Amino acid sequence: AGGFSWKDYAAVITHPVGLFVAALGFVQYYALYHYLVFLPDVLTADYGMNSSQKGMAFVSISLFLVIGSFAGGKIAGKLRPERLLSATSLLTAAAVVLFIVTASRSLGLLLTADMLFGLFVGLSLPVQTALLTSAFLHKRATAVGVYNFLRYMGMTLGPMGGSLLLHMAGLPA
Repeated sequence: AGGFSWKDYAAVITHPVGLFVAALGFVQYYALYHYLVFLPDVLTADYGMNSSQKGMAFVSISLFLVIGSFAGGKIAGKLRPERLLSATSLLTAAAVVLFIVTASRSLGLLLTADMLFGLFVGLSLPVQTALLTSAFLHKRATAVGVYNFLRYMGMTLGPMGGSLLLHMAGLPA
């Protein structure tokens, strides 16, 4: 019931849980779309992979994202959501650093970083939604709408920001 209200949207972003979950979703999808857009270039330039091989390399991140989401849903009620999100956020950041440091050095470590990234993002997704909807019992749809909008903005801005950084570094984008 009710219509669209900017006040309701602002209430999600100004609420500590809403802001944290929306910002986390933005950052995760920003990073995820960096992987999806730029990984094929790394696999071609550094490992000479063809399209089929690159497709198989994406299986690791996709499979572990699904496994993480399933496991995250199972353990969400057993652990404090704030602690789980803190842990998965730190571990996701560590997986990104591992990818950056090893991407051009070792295909095995690159794929390991992909798997870990997918696993940790997957673990956090059900927890984010549960935390958000419990904080906004009467405006759940609005809260999830704001969350999804900001995640999709991360999807959009991730490749754009990555291209800009590559351009600034003098590398082909």
